[in-house]
Amino acid sequence: MFIRSGGDLYDGAVVWRIEDEEIDFSVSEFETLMAELRRERLFAHLAVHRPALKARLLALFDDSLARQEFEVGELELALENALLQLENRLSHR
Repeated sequence: MFIRSGGDLYDGAVVWRIEDEEIDFSVSEFETLMAELRRERLFAHLAVHRPALKARLLALFDDSLARQEFEVGELELALENALLQLENRLSHR
């Protein structure tokens, strides 16, 4: 499964570009999210702490999920990997 993802640090905020959307995090929010990803799965964390973000991410891929091009678990893993790649890129600046 391929997801277009990127991002950078802009004006003190982490901007995650995913498909044609941008999701902004404060640096501390992003650091907290990444620390939590090491303890639990992305959607489990978002369901409790950021339900609107979980809904937004699922809505981005609603058509693909409906056509059964991939399953929610595959999407979750791909999003987690995209976030880890963004974290890695930011840490090497």
